[in-house]
Amino acid sequence: MKKKLFILLVVSCLVVFTGSALAQDITFWTMNYGTSSAQTDLLDDLTQEFEEETGINVEYEIINWNQAFNKLMMVSSGAPGPDVADGFWAYTFSRIGNEKYGPMDISEYKDRFGGQEGLEEMFYASTLQDVTFGDRWYGFPWRIDVKTLAYRTDYFEEAGITEPPDTWEDLVEYGKKLTIRDENGNVTRWGVAIENDIVQNFYNWLWQAGGEFLTEDNQKSAINSPEAKEALQFLYDLIYVHEVMSPSVIDPDYNAEAMYYSGKTAMLTQAGYGFGANLERSAPQLVDKTSGTIPIKNEKRVAFMGGGYFGVMHRTSDVDASLKWLEFLMTPERQLRYTKVSETISPMREVNENPYFKDHWWLGSIVESIRYGRSTQHQHPAWSQITKSEPGSPIYDMVVDVLSGRQGIDEALEETEERMNDLLENYEE
Repeated sequence: MKKKLFILLVVSCLVVFTGSALAQDITFWTMNYGTSSAQTDLLDDLTQEFEEETGINVEYEIINWNQAFNKLMMVSSGAPGPDVADGFWAYTFSRIGNEKYGPMDISEYKDRFGGQEGLEEMFYASTLQDVTFGDRWYGFPWRIDVKTLAYRTDYFEEAGITEPPDTWEDLVEYGKKLTIRDENGNVTRWGVAIENDIVQNFYNWLWQAGGEFLTEDNQKSAINSPEAKEALQFLYDLIYVHEVMSPSVIDPDYNAEAMYYSGKTAMLTQAGYGFGANLERSAPQLVDKTSGTIPIKNEKRVAFMGGGYFGVMHRTSDVDASLKWLEFLMTPERQLRYTKVSETISPMREVNENPYFKDHWWLGSIVESIRYGRSTQHQHPAWSQITKSEPGSPIYDMVVDVLSGRQGIDEALEETEERMNDLLENYEE
């Protein structure tokens, strides 16, 4: 009797142990997008569908954007974290983690997803820039935002302009026609405005001029160049020579979108996904009076493209389960659902062929601009210090000092190069 009871107890323990061993659980972090209720409903649905399909339970956590950088920094420095994360700056955080913590290089699993050829068939090549560094691959891009140009079609019609600007020269010419002054010479409507993020705006002008921020090996500053000088001079001239852009564009309190909504600006450069969504909410009467276009060009036609990706993190409890969760998420049908709720643009070719994007009054122009998109040269951990969009960062200070007239262009470029090189050389991981 005792022997039978012992056997039953052993079998029972094995069943419990085996059951718990087979019950897979992984954690997933993502930032907050769209409305919290819609995002929560979607994640509830997706995790339930995934568990029914695979038997794997996903516990998700929505991270507020104002905590995202610090949380990813802590995880990349060795703090506990998720199995899978919605991330950004993959190379920077992987360098900080020294291939032990933070983002995991998942190149060895690339064949599972069709290899490099399969990835390029699935995504626009430009959108893979932030997750592929040399032979390292950190995950799937899932959201992007390309900066394009928004303009008031009714003001264009009044000025006799029939086509959107194509070049820097067009921007100046159109800006002069669209800038309106009262009888005392005071400007009542500016022809041109730049969107509020001073640093991200400068990416576009520098790249369009053919310049670079860093040398090819990403170890030295390349900012002190004829191309950077041309870009700064062009922005300066828009304000002080052509007088088509307000000097207030560099003020922290300047709100470029509000100026557009109120009819005080005719063209807004570097407007992204959020511009269209905000316009629909804040000034819906302007939807049929607003259009977007592909980026203007100088030497090149290129636009800043921000984005994020889903990747596996070091110290994951189950690499295979994490990869299955990525496989599950990265289908066109689920990505369409995800981008609708998160109010982002998908980097997947098939998703953007959907009428939801292609036929939308604003999103259509963003999708058209993807092929001109370029992410930043975020291949050095000091990059975030160099390009932080606030006083104290070299690029921000350079642009503000030049456009305020506090510093000449040559002097500003020399000083910025020195400050950048100091950060690049003395960064401590």
